[in-house]
Amino acid sequence: MPTKKAWVFTSQKKITEKDKAELTNLFEPLIADYKAKFINAKPNKQENYVVNFYSKFYSRFFYLCAEYKAEYEGRRFDGFEEKFARLEFVETNKYNLAYFRHTGQWWTVEYNVTPEFCLKYITNNGLFFN
Repeated sequence: MPTKKAWVFTSQKKITEKDKAELTNLFEPLIADYKAKFINAKPNKQENYVVNFYSKFYSRFFYLCAEYKAEYEGRRFDGFEEKFARLEFVETNKYNLAYFRHTGQWWTVEYNVTPEFCLKYITNNGLFFN
């Protein structure tokens, strides 16, 4: 019996540890700003509320995330993570920028842009987090 063969995309370019460190450092001020603006000392415990912002890498993707907590009666979960921005590594200093839509899918809004451009775009655009 013959085996099935299929084409599989494999990225030849991998993000380096240096690129990861530079990207993390570039977005730290935005994360600190979001923490100051959106984390409330006295949250409304009748709905989900933000308790933390952070960044993380998965494969060739860099994510900006918000951590939520829930304390109201009848909740399904005590807390959850929501990724709201994604930078996909294309090559050194080039990324595709996407936001997470209400449909549950990532939507790319810019292609082959610098991390500095991504930071400015995220900061000035309510699609990402407002």
